[in-house]
Parts: sequence; structure tokens; C-alpha cells
Amino acid sequence: MEAETTLGLGELIGAVKRRRHAIVGTAVPIVVVAAALALGLPDIYQSQATFTLVQSKNGDSFVDSSSRDDQYVYALTDRVRRSPQLAALSTELNPYPELVDDPAEALRRLRGDLTVNMLTEDLLDPGSTRQIKVYKGFTIVYSNRSPEMAVQVAERLPALIAELSRTVALDRVNQSINFLSSEAEKKRTQIAEQERRLAEFKQRNFDKLPEIAQANINFRSQVDRQIEDTERELRGLRQNRVFLMQQLQQEQSGPAVGNLRQLEDEYARKAAVYASDHPDVIALRRQIESLRRTGPGVSGSSLQAELDGQRAALAEVRQRYSEDHPDVRRMVRNIQSLEARIAAGESASSSRAAPTMISVQLQTQLNALDTQIAGLQVRSAELRNQMINVDMKLGSAPEVEREYQGISRDLDNARQLHDRLTNQRMAAELEAAAIMTGTSDRFRMLDAPMRPEAAARPARVRILILGLIAAVILALGSAAVAEMLDPNVRGTRDVRNVLAVTPLATVPDIHNSLFVRRHRRRLSLLTASVVIGAPLMYMVVRLLSA
Repeated sequence: MEAETTLGLGELIGAVKRRRHAIVGTAVPIVVVAAALALGLPDIYQSQATFTLVQSKNGDSFVDSSSRDDQYVYALTDRVRRSPQLAALSTELNPYPELVDDPAEALRRLRGDLTVNMLTEDLLDPGSTRQIKVYKGFTIVYSNRSPEMAVQVAERLPALIAELSRTVALDRVNQSINFLSSEAEKKRTQIAEQERRLAEFKQRNFDKLPEIAQANINFRSQVDRQIEDTERELRGLRQNRVFLMQQLQQEQSGPAVGNLRQLEDEYARKAAVYASDHPDVIALRRQIESLRRTGPGVSGSSLQAELDGQRAALAEVRQRYSEDHPDVRRMVRNIQSLEARIAAGESASSSRAAPTMISVQLQTQLNALDTQIAGLQVRSAELRNQMINVDMKLGSAPEVEREYQGISRDLDNARQLHDRLTNQRMAAELEAAAIMTGTSDRFRMLDAPMRPEAAARPARVRILILGLIAAVILALGSAAVAEMLDPNVRGTRDVRNVLAVTPLATVPDIHNSLFVRRHRRRLSLLTASVVIGAPLMYMVVRLLSA
């Protein structure tokens, strides 16, 4: 036969009756304690100031901004609790008269009675399209048994919070200003050093700098063209010299019969090109006149004739060159030598043939060509040296440019960093001015503290209700546990479960005079415990909360 596990209503009522003393003994103390707490706890009044947080302007997401706001508010509250201004406020207002002789304990109580609550709002984050809680503000609450004292302390808290917030922000900004000023000064010194290095580098390599590289290239091209022109002119002069040497050799070996005609033909050609007073035209005209006077076959002449020829040639050369020219000086020396020979009475006839006017002219032109060739050779050497110097400059230009760019890059970076530091310092100075005027505060007060009209705690009705609920639950639970652990056999159900047989009849409880007396005595003891215990519990609660 299976044991029955379901209790009927009568059996439940019977179990409650049997465990009524345990139920009452458990429930009554809980109810008494709850009533004592509800009636004995002192009234606590709260006054609060409500602040709204200023929306962040740095473009951060709601989550990041809200997280920082939360940390900022709690850090600021902790600073308020530890500030000397709060200790001065405790001494000034004396919010706990019973602790007037213990200012440290009064300050500790004041810190504990300050509460900060963050105000949240559900918003949709546009970045993640999910609903998040965002901190929109906060409240700072002060609790005290006196409503007047609660509002007095709460009214002083907003100014204290604003003062500490500005002090902290101003200290932070001043540190930033000092740091930025120091770094900017370091960069300014570095810039001066870089500028000095750049100036010295430019002075050492003024002709190898990148900005004049194109000028060096152009100058090299110009020198190259000048060298080509000089070489071309040298080639022409050398050809003319060869031609003059041939003519001079022919003239020195004896003038040809047709020499006069050649001079006349040359004179006709030059007269058609040059004016009549041109030196070449004049020289040719004199040579033609001289040949006509002496005849083309004369191979020698007197010293006087030679002197006259030298003087005529000197006059012609002086028209082309200055007195310092080598040809002029040479011909002057020849004339002086001839004059000295004539003055010494040398024979009027020379054993050797005197040079003709044409040979003198050819020699003069040959000497002039030699001088021009020598000058052009010197000029060509100078140009080639210039070409070598320019090539050396162009060859070292890449290395110079690399070093120059390195110094310029360092200088530019230092200047840019100096400008950024200067701009950041100016921004920090503006921020410091805004902090001092209060325009950059991260919060604004919405609701000022007001005098509380009703006590904020304790919630007496709630304490009573919670006490009753706890008493019923614990009492019934204790009765159920005691019933399950009871080994006694009671009623038909227990007989069937133990013996597996059904009893024929049951004998009811006999309530005699002894049972009645015991019942009344228990009831009297319970009533006395409630009447005496409740006031005692109330007094204990009052003492503990004082």
C-alpha cells in the first residue's frame, strides 16, 4: 500500500494547532522588533541640490562621455569630503550638537551623511543603435535629524562644490600652462641653435646650396659655350698665324714681282669694306707707296730707310695697341737701336738686306696673333678651371642638399612644434580665464536645496509590513520544519503510513482542568513578553540610533 503524501485541510489545520506555540514564539518577537524599529527610529530629514552636467563638446560617444562624467562626479565628491572647507563648515554650523566636544567624529558623521546620486536617462546611441543609460546630472543629498540643519548644510554645498571644481580645474590648467611654457622655451632655444647651424652651413656652402644648383648648371652651360667659342677662335687665329708665317717667309726671301699688284688687290678689297681712315687701309696704302718709290726688286736699304720703315710701322701699331703692348715696346726698342747705330756712324749700307715694309707689317701682325693666341689660351685655361670648379660643386651638391634638407627639416619641425605649444598655451590661458569666471563649469545647478517638509526615513509602514511578512514566513517555516522532524504518530494518516493498516477508531484529546491551566499560563506569559518587550526594544533602538 502506497503512503499518502498529500495533506488535507484538516491535517494542515491540525499541524498548525499543534505548532501554534512555535509559530507564535517565532512570529511575535519578529513583529515586536519590526514595530520597535518602525516606532523607535528617529526621523531623518534630507535636503538636496540637483545639478545637470554640461554636454561634452569633444565629439566623444555617449558611453565614453558618460563614463567620464560618472568618474568626475564621484572624484569631486570625494574631494569635497576630504576638503578643509568641509571641516570648516562642520565647525561653523555644528550640525551635531551632541558631538560638539568631538569635532573629528562630527566631521566623520558629516561625511557619512553626504550622498551623491547620479541621474540617468535612456538614450539611443547613434553609433551602435542600442539603448544606453547616460548620466545627465547628479544630486548631492545631506541627511540630518533637523530639517533646518539639513537645508543649512545643503545650501552651502553647491558653492563648495563649484569652488573645489574650479580650484582643481585651475590647478590642472596652470600645470599645463607651466609645462607648455617650459617646452616652448626649450623649443625656442632649439630653434635658435638650428638657425645658427643653418646660417653657418649656408656660409660654408653658399655656392653649393640646392637653390642655386640650377644657376650652377646654367653657369656651366655658359662656360662650356665660352670654351667652345674660345677654342674656335684659337683655331682661326692659329690658321691665320700659319698663313702669316708663310707670307713672312716669302717676304724675307725676297718680294715677288707681283707683290705690288697683290697689295693693290688687297687694298681694293679692304677699301670696299672699311673706311679710308681704317688702320689696315692706311697701312696698305703706305706699303703700296713705299713699293712704288723703291721698286719691287730692292732687297736692301740704308739704316735711315730701315729707321723710317720702323717708325712707319710703329705709327701703324700704335693705332691698334697701347704703349704697354709688347709689340709697341719691341718696335720702340728697335727704333732706339737704329737711332743709336746711326748716331755712332755705322756704315750707311748694311751687309744684310733691310726688312721691307711688308715684312715688318707681317711680323707685327704675327706678333699680334701670338699675343691674341696667348691671351685666348689663358682665357681657355681659366674657363676650364671654372668648369672644374662648377663640376666639383655640382658633384658635391647631393651631399650638401641632403645635409641642408636635414637641418631645414629639423628647423621646420622645431618651429611647427613651437607653434603648436604656443597655441596650446594660449588655449590653456583662455581656459584658465574661463574657469575663473565660471563659464567652463562642467555642471549647473538646476534645483537649489529646500527645507524638507517630511522625514525621508525611516519608512515606518514599510518596516511594519516587511516585519509582518518576515514573521509569517519564518513562523510557518519553523512550524513546517518541526512537523517534518517530529517522530510521533498522530492520527489515522500516520498509523496507515507506519503500520500499513487502517485504524477502526480514534480517541480525541481530553481538555481537562490541567490542560486549561497550562494553556492560560502560556497565554499570560506571551502577553507579558509582548507588553514588556516592545517598550524595551523601542528604548534599545533609540539608544542605538542616538
